[in-house]
Amino acid sequence: MVVSVEISGLLERKLRRLVELGVYASVAEAVRDAVRKMMEEMDLRALALELYVTREASLHYVSEFAGETFQGMIDYMIARGVTPVIGALAREDYEPPGDGEAILDGLSVYVIYKSRLGDLVAGLRRQGLTLLAPRQLSSYTHILAAERIRRGLPLPEGVEEVDVEVEQEERPGLLLTPLEVAVIEYARSSGAALISDDRRTREAARRMGVRAYSSLSLVTHYLSSGEPLPGDMGELILSLRAIPLIVPAEAYEAWGRNIGL
Repeated sequence: MVVSVEISGLLERKLRRLVELGVYASVAEAVRDAVRKMMEEMDLRALALELYVTREASLHYVSEFAGETFQGMIDYMIARGVTPVIGALAREDYEPPGDGEAILDGLSVYVIYKSRLGDLVAGLRRQGLTLLAPRQLSSYTHILAAERIRRGLPLPEGVEEVDVEVEQEERPGLLLTPLEVAVIEYARSSGAALISDDRRTREAARRMGVRAYSSLSLVTHYLSSGEPLPGDMGELILSLRAIPLIVPAEAYEAWGRNIGL
């Protein structure tokens, strides 16, 4: 992105003296350094939290703005009395997405690797649901995979990487990251479902005609096949609640009916 800034008067003369003295190679470099230092001095996490609370920005958007991981941003929000609205809020959020392909956004990748949902991925593939993840998240996925290994959890087997076309510019009126928008566009053009645990991302996707669900829909899909869970339901739910993910009481009841509780 190229931004033109008009600088004149005393400030311009000072900048040119810095270049003449060899402190900076150019005025542009001096301005870039000044902007970097300004950003370092600002409390970006506090500004990100304000964006989340007052502007309906997605969790991915504010985490990227603050330079934080999902875990770091969630911890910061909770420490300040704000619980992120992630997970399922209504029945349509945890209904099974159906067979075929479903593409994950960054937050749902985090949830699957962080929780026991990762244990279900291979079974979902056998049942006809293929999970896709943007190739742009490969480095992040490797970090999450290493964390699962340290915790003694199996790696999610069967998540396929796909290339999505990411626009460099943000879309006006959409406080989503360019990658989130790219994932929605991929789902819209390919007919795949979108798996996102961010209500705001799902709402944007549905406005664009995309079928959008939370990662809880993967549990419903798995159980609807009649195949037994690879682990304990209680442990699965606890791992989701620890993120913390919203799991509606109606979802517990629906899952209970599927496993005969």
